[in-house]
Amino acid sequence: MNLTGWLNELAVSYPQHDLTKLQVFEYRQEIETWSLDPEQWIEVKSLARRRFTFFPSISELQEIMQEVKRNAAAGKNGKAIWKTFIGEDGLVYARRPK
Repeated sequence: MNLTGWLNELAVSYPQHDLTKLQVFEYRQEIETWSLDPEQWIEVKSLARRRFTFFPSISELQEIMQEVKRNAAAGKNGKAIWKTFIGEDGLVYARRPK
């Protein structure tokens, strides 16, 4: 996984924030220790984009990462995970787990 590219893709969602080289270095030091599969990296980025108005801190990203890992572990253990979506009428609905 190209972590610098991942961070830059996340930063594009926040036009008021420009990542400095020092910030990229600090974020990379922390997120290099994470062990996620490619789908989980995408989910972390997606959740961060939806939840935060400003570029998330390292601790905020870590909370999302832990949530993604918990959800993945729950799915592997046979527990049902309800996925939500927004309908055409703007209301939030949940699909039944398979």
